[in-house]
Amino acid sequence: MATPSELIQDANRTPFDIGIAIDLTGFQLHESLPLAKGLARKTKNPLAVLKAILDWTGGKPFLVQKLCKLAIGENSQIREGREAEWVEELVRSRIVENWESQDEPEHLRTIRERLLHRNASTVKLLKLYQQILHLGEIPADDTPEKMELRLSGLVVKHQGKLKVYNRIYQLIFNQSWVHQELEKLQDPENQPMREKTNSDEQLLYDHLLELSKRKSPTELLERFNKLFIDGMGYPESEVEAALYRIIAFLNLESKFNYFLNRCCYILINRWQANPKYKDAIADLVALLEHGAWRYKQKASPSRVVRRLHELVYFFTQSDEYHILKRLLPVVEINYTLHYPEPNQPLSQLIYRYPYLYSHYLLPEDSSYEHRQMIRQIQEKNRQQFENKLSEYIPYLFKRVQQAPKTNLPKTRSNTFGDIILNPSYQPEIVISQSANMKQTVPNPTLLTDEELYFAIKEFVGKAEQTYTYKDLANIFLSRHTITRTYRDFKEDLYQYLIASVDAKYGKHHFNQRLYNFLKNTLTENDNKKIDELLIMRTCSQLFNFLVTNPQDPEYLYFFDMLNNLGTLKTVGLLLKIALLSGKVKPHLEKRFSILFSYYETQAFNQIGWLVHSLENLNIALLTNFGTVDIASIKKNII
Repeated sequence: MATPSELIQDANRTPFDIGIAIDLTGFQLHESLPLAKGLARKTKNPLAVLKAILDWTGGKPFLVQKLCKLAIGENSQIREGREAEWVEELVRSRIVENWESQDEPEHLRTIRERLLHRNASTVKLLKLYQQILHLGEIPADDTPEKMELRLSGLVVKHQGKLKVYNRIYQLIFNQSWVHQELEKLQDPENQPMREKTNSDEQLLYDHLLELSKRKSPTELLERFNKLFIDGMGYPESEVEAALYRIIAFLNLESKFNYFLNRCCYILINRWQANPKYKDAIADLVALLEHGAWRYKQKASPSRVVRRLHELVYFFTQSDEYHILKRLLPVVEINYTLHYPEPNQPLSQLIYRYPYLYSHYLLPEDSSYEHRQMIRQIQEKNRQQFENKLSEYIPYLFKRVQQAPKTNLPKTRSNTFGDIILNPSYQPEIVISQSANMKQTVPNPTLLTDEELYFAIKEFVGKAEQTYTYKDLANIFLSRHTITRTYRDFKEDLYQYLIASVDAKYGKHHFNQRLYNFLKNTLTENDNKKIDELLIMRTCSQLFNFLVTNPQDPEYLYFFDMLNNLGTLKTVGLLLKIALLSGKVKPHLEKRFSILFSYYETQAFNQIGWLVHSLENLNIALLTNFGTVDIASIKKNII
């Protein structure tokens, strides 16, 4: 590939400038279908795996074929319904992690060299790429820098915009990488020392990993204290020397934060898998807190040790450390669910909501090991809660069946209004317990029995006329295949959504706001045929619109929905959207993770509305995307 200017040596003499530029695009799904035949040997749903591969690669032919080959060669099984997660782990473990050593045949290194060929434009290219990473996309034109950046293969022109070609490139050539390369270019004399620092970091990572395999948590904590808190007298002098070099030549606190955070997680990854060792994680946090206190109280006579204490203190003020502390309620539980104390902060309830873990407990640049650990905890806690719920539902339904018909619960449309006015409000439980029926299984949710029954009935039973939410989504999706354009799709989507909105509330202002939002969504695609990517992008934007950021001026609209529709119908509306695409559930989870993060320090009894929403969303997601036996539930709904 080349730019016209590279092919024309003398623009005054050559006629070559009459050529036409050809934009190369990645594989689309229909062009990749032959690859699904090979994947069929590995999974019952090869199309889902192929779609996930295209999602990660942006259709880049080389990467699509490489991932398909890697997928077929993997020993691990692809669980049905978990195809996207399986592909993500494959990408992170076999391509992203230690990418230079795994880049065979060479591809990523070629892109790097195209970008870093050390001519006068390299800094401009890196800063331009940095701008794309920050903004998501920038206008595409034929300036030399933008053309050169496109030719590197790192970015692609799409609908008049330049954006990163795919998620793999975005993970590898991230903001941190750009910053490091710019540093090298602007201060080349320190390059050899920076390379030495990187090898020192790896030396410490390897050292801690090796220790974690043969030392008890108590011994490891003693080593950690000697190395990072005392800062002197470490048994292995070469390890201590490597740490001193890191301190001397890491000129950014953010780099040390990343380094120390990864050191912590090397230990945590080992401990969290063993229930006997989980207290060690809290002890590690206590050590770091002690280090921060020590920095303020006592100065070391050694300059490098003083700098170490300062860096440890700054780490305890960082986002990385804040996220690390969030992990404590998740790994310390034995899953004996209990009703929280009124003044207990929301952050202590995170263990109840595994669907928030991927966003609430993981920073953007987290390592593969870190993500793998969180996924394991998430799956274990999700399964434990699902088992508890599956045990309790039959008991709950027996009580409903034995209750006199006059006492059967009736839907309360204004329950949420009471919660807004009095966050500690609990509605009367009208499902009374029979005298000869002992409660041997506890309710695993923070909902009352009445609220839990209504939630199950709403999200599993018939939500509109004779249809469940899943039925409605399937009917809608079966129609979209014959929809003429994206504009027509948005019209149909509007009708699909407002069917779940109370007419009185909708006519007041909600319906008009929703209509205007959809009308102005992705308008550049209005005349295109609808596809899965457009559905996913539309659903994601709908979640942003409905579950607004607390710092957004329009945040009160979410309260307005809850207060007027009630929690059940509001969550039901969000569920209708999530069921339209298998890829958008994480976007919904992320929106609630933002809410959870914003209110994490608030006392439980002050934000009953949010806890009520989180609990209902948990039931909606588990019953529609989990492994709960829905068939038996449907038979018992009255």
